[in-house]
Amino acid sequence: MFRELTASDVPSPAATLNFVERLLRDVFGFADIAQIGTRVLKERQFTISQEAIGGRVPITVVPATVRAVSAGKAAERESLAARFAAIGAAGLLDAANEIEIARIATLTSITQNGADSLHRLVMDLHKALNRLAAECSEEILSGAQVFGLHPEDRTPVESFMKGLNETRALKFNHPGLDTTATHSNDRLLIQNDLGTADAHVVVIAVRRNSVTVTYTDVHRARAKFFVSLLDKFAAKWSGLDRHTAAGLGEDDAFLLVTGQ
Repeated sequence: MFRELTASDVPSPAATLNFVERLLRDVFGFADIAQIGTRVLKERQFTISQEAIGGRVPITVVPATVRAVSAGKAAERESLAARFAAIGAAGLLDAANEIEIARIATLTSITQNGADSLHRLVMDLHKALNRLAAECSEEILSGAQVFGLHPEDRTPVESFMKGLNETRALKFNHPGLDTTATHSNDRLLIQNDLGTADAHVVVIAVRRNSVTVTYTDVHRARAKFFVSLLDKFAAKWSGLDRHTAAGLGEDDAFLLVTGQ
C-alpha cells in the first residue's frame, strides 16, 4: 500500500486520499470511513477530507510535504528525505493490525536528546516549506513576502503589516515576525512566525467578509493576552485547546485557539 503511494515522485491528491482511506480502514479498523469534502457546524464550514464512526472522527488530508520541498535546496531535500527513509527503515511506518503505545509515542514525540521522530520531521518540513514560500515570493509588500495575491488582497496585507510594523521595534533583537501571504482556496492567507519556537505562530484567513485567526503558543498567559487584544471585535473564540507534544514548552504541551 505504501509502495503504491510512493511509486510516483509527486502522488496525486486522489492517490493520497486513497492511501489514507485504506490505511485507516484496513490498518486502524475504521470500517465506515468515507470521503466527504466539507461539513457545516454552527454556521461554520470546515474542510473535511474523510470521516468515520458516523462523523465522530473527522480527517483532513494534506499533501506529502517531503516531496513538496524538492523544489528547494538539494542538501536540505536530501537530508529530509534521508530522515523520512530512516523512520521507515526502523519499521515505524509498517502496516499492522495493531499499533503499540510505544510506537505512537515515538512517532508523535519531540525529544530533547537529539533523537528524530515523525512529528519532528513534519515540523521541520513545515519550516522548510515556509522558507521555500518566502524564496518564491513575487514581491515584498510592506515587509511581507507575498505571492499569488489577488488585487483585493493587497490592502488587507498592507493593513496587517502597518499594525505589525508599529510595534516591531519592541521585540528588540529577538528573532521573529517574518510574514508571508498568499491566496489559496478562495481565501487570503497571512502567516506570521512570532518567534523561532516550534509552536508560536499566527495564521489569518480572510474569505470575503469572514476572518479566521488561529494562534498557537506554549504559554497560557501569553495566549490569553493575545485573545484579550481582540476583545473589541465581535469574534467567537474556541477554548484554549491543549495539545501534547514532547519537547514543546515546559510541560510538553502547546495551546491552540481559533477566533472568527
